[in-house]
Amino acid sequence: QDLGSHLSVWPGHLTSRLQASMAMRLVAVLAAAVAADLNSGYSDASPGSTTESPAQRQWNELKKQEADKLWEGQQALGQLQTWLSDIEGQEKDTAQVGKVIEQIENEAEEGVKSRRSSLENQFETSLEQLTKLSREVTSQSDVQSLKEEAKKDAADALWAAKELEHLEKEKQKNMMTSYHAIRSKAKSKASELMKEVMHDARDSFKFAHKAESVGRKAGQKESQYEGDEEHAEKVTEHLSGQGEHAGEKAEDKVEGFFEKIEEKIEGRRDSLEHEAENKAEARKTEVKEAKRKFEAAIQTATAPAPAPAVEAVQLRGSAASLSGASGFVVPGFLLGVGLSLVFVNFAWSRTARLVSTPEALG
Repeated sequence: QDLGSHLSVWPGHLTSRLQASMAMRLVAVLAAAVAADLNSGYSDASPGSTTESPAQRQWNELKKQEADKLWEGQQALGQLQTWLSDIEGQEKDTAQVGKVIEQIENEAEEGVKSRRSSLENQFETSLEQLTKLSREVTSQSDVQSLKEEAKKDAADALWAAKELEHLEKEKQKNMMTSYHAIRSKAKSKASELMKEVMHDARDSFKFAHKAESVGRKAGQKESQYEGDEEHAEKVTEHLSGQGEHAGEKAEDKVEGFFEKIEEKIEGRRDSLEHEAENKAEARKTEVKEAKRKFEAAIQTATAPAPAPAVEAVQLRGSAASLSGASGFVVPGFLLGVGLSLVFVNFAWSRTARLVSTPEALG
C-alpha cells in the first residue's frame, strides 16, 4: 500500500481481500485458546470457586499474548502473500510497466517545470528583442549602441538555450533517482513484511515457552504444558517459514518487475536526450538568423548614399550638346586639313626653284 500511494498505480484492495482470512484465523486462534483454558484442569482455587489464582492469571495472560502475536504474524503473512500476488500480476502486465514509467517521468518533470517555464520565457524575450532591433535600424541610429544591445540580447538567448539543454539532463537524472527510490521502497516493503511475520512468530513461541514454565512450576499436567509448547513450536515455525518464503519470492518479483522498468526508462532517457539536443540546435539557429538579419540591417543603414539626381541630368545634357555639335565639327576639321596641305605644297615648290643648280658653262 505504501508503494501504491507513491505510484498511484498499485492495487489498493489489500484490506478487502484480507478481511475474510483474518477473521477466520482470529476465530481459530481464540477457539484454541479457549479450549486450552477449559481443558487445562489447572486452578489453585478450591472446587466450585470462581476465583483465579495468581498462577492461573499469569498463565492465561501468557497464552493470550501468545495468541495475539500468532494472529499478528498471520495477518502480516496475509498482507505479504496478497502483495506478492499483486506484484506477480504487475510483472506480467506490460501496460502497468508503462504506467509506472509515466509516473516516474511526471515526477521528474515536476522538479524542473517552473525553471523550464522561466528559461523558455527568457529565451523568447531575448530573441524577440534582437529581432526588433533589425526593424528599428535607420541611417540616423546610434550604430554602436545598437550593436552592443544586440550582442547582449544574443548572449542572453544563447545562455537560456544552453540552460534548457542542461535542464533536460537534470530531468533525466531525476528520473533514475526516482526509479531507484521506488524500487528500493518496494524491496523494503517485502523485506519488512517478511521480518514482521518472522518476528511475530518468534514472539508467539516465546510466550508459549513462558506459559510452559509457569504451568510446570505450578503443577500443571506434563502432557498439557509440553503438548502446548510443542504445538506452538510447530505452528510458529511453519508461520515463520511461510513468511520467509513469501518474502524472498516477493523480493525476486520486485527485482524482475523493476528490471523491465529500468530497460524502458533507459530508452526513454535516450529519446529525451535526442529531443533536447534537437531543440537546442533549433534555438541556436534562430539566434544566428536573427543576428544575420540585424547585421544586414546595419550594413544597409550605413552604406554611402547614391549621387544626386541633378548631376545626372547635367551629365545627360552635356552629352546631348556634344552629340548635336558633331555635325559642324567634322566637316570644318576636314576643310582645315585640306587647306593646310595646299599651303605646304605651294611653299615647297617655290623653295625647290630657288635652290636649283645653274647650268654648267661650256
